[in-house]
Amino acid sequence: TENHGKYDEELVHKGTRFVFELELIGNENDNENWKALIECLASPVFRIGAGTRKGFGKLKIITENSWFRIINLKNDIKEYLEKSSSLNSAMKDWKPLSFGANSNSLSNWTKYELRLRAKDFFLFGAGFGDDDADNKPKTERYFDWASGQPKLTEQEYLLIPATSLKGIIAHRTAYYYNLLEGVKIGSAKKSKLETTLDIDGALSELEAKFNFDNIQSSDAPEWEELKNKIEGLQVEDLKSWKDFEMDLKDETEKKKGDSMPVGENNQAVRILFGYSKDSDTGQDGQRGSVVINDIYLPYKKENDKVFNHTRIDRFTGGTIDGALFQEKASQYKEVIPIEIWVENKALEEKYVKEAFEKTLEDIRKGQLQLGGNSTKGHGVFVESQN
Repeated sequence: TENHGKYDEELVHKGTRFVFELELIGNENDNENWKALIECLASPVFRIGAGTRKGFGKLKIITENSWFRIINLKNDIKEYLEKSSSLNSAMKDWKPLSFGANSNSLSNWTKYELRLRAKDFFLFGAGFGDDDADNKPKTERYFDWASGQPKLTEQEYLLIPATSLKGIIAHRTAYYYNLLEGVKIGSAKKSKLETTLDIDGALSELEAKFNFDNIQSSDAPEWEELKNKIEGLQVEDLKSWKDFEMDLKDETEKKKGDSMPVGENNQAVRILFGYSKDSDTGQDGQRGSVVINDIYLPYKKENDKVFNHTRIDRFTGGTIDGALFQEKASQYKEVIPIEIWVENKALEEKYVKEAFEKTLEDIRKGQLQLGGNSTKGHGVFVESQN
């Protein structure tokens, strides 16, 4: 992470319910528009709020608590006006609202699904520890509605954040894209600044600004006036310098673009995962075209494993006194489904689809570890055969 780049977000719990009313005013010709709108709400790629490309904002429609009614305002205006504004009121004579197969809303999306099993331990850290270790797995509880009322689950669930998966996939996709494009280490050299100050132009400008021809001697009153002008001269006053500064800024921006094609400088990453707004260059941001969901797994504390580590003195090769620390890793033997949706337009770009699918193939084969401490052997997953 960047220096001082750690920040926290307070999120709404999984299982929190929202109630809203949707009204469409029109005629019979708008029935298809209504169906398309409802289908959009039920789509698995529909998201609300911020962070929609890192797992946030996914909704599930509670069909048993959803109703609709077509009201003819010519004949039923009184009924319409007397309808309670409370969303908790009983919906008498209303029909259950059904949702389609989302075929239209998903026509522009491609679905990828990985069914993985962990070969051994993995760690998606909470960022803090407990009584057993300095770093523990990320666990959460959520609202369960099995009883008809919201209740926080007594059991904790292991959380695999979508943002963790997104970062790993983006990094490997950039590698494959560069490989397919033929970009190698050292091939993307930084450009030299190819702009210089127009000295002749600056001298001509100074000659026009200060007229020496009218001064006959150093005792002339015009000399004192000219001397004060010269002493008060600012380089920013010269047009030639302003032009030089403008060229320098343009070359600097070109130099930024010639940096190594990783992260947001990689074309595949920009297309698939978006990029942030840059106020210095005036570049607008663009949200990503990949939607990944958070994954909740049943958590059993007895399946955790505490690993003890010591920090190594880089000069002596021995351990550092007082530098013992622990980490707690998770173990889960069941199938872990990972669902990824990608907008078709992003996959149309040259090499982008191939680089992305090669990355997913690496995950299936256990050649791309997921989670933290992968260099210690954690996070190896392979495709499940059932």
